[in-house]
Amino acid sequence: IVIPDNVEKIGNYAFCVCGNLERVILPCSLSSIGAGAFFGCSKLKDFVIKNKEAFPVSSMSAFSSSATLTVPNGSAKNYRDLGGFWEQFISIKEESLTVKNGADFDAFSAY
Repeated sequence: IVIPDNVEKIGNYAFCVCGNLERVILPCSLSSIGAGAFFGCSKLKDFVIKNKEAFPVSSMSAFSSSATLTVPNGSAKNYRDLGGFWEQFISIKEESLTVKNGADFDAFSAY
């Protein structure tokens, strides 16, 4: 699922027990994930967030710990240091941003 670029908040229990949810792509505008938002998403493997700034998230948003968190280049430390929700990921990897045709091209758009 790709959350649109203008979304700032994922509400409480928004994707709770979405058993077939495998990939989530969150916009850089996102600054809040509600309690239980991804609770019970046992097939979730890829969690991509375009926001360079980590923000606190309720630990009740937990899901299977076999998911990988992908964040913008240079921001993995921000997420690791914040802990909490962000600690549950099996790994945190960075994707670089590149320039294409004079405009910012987001490597995440390939997902």
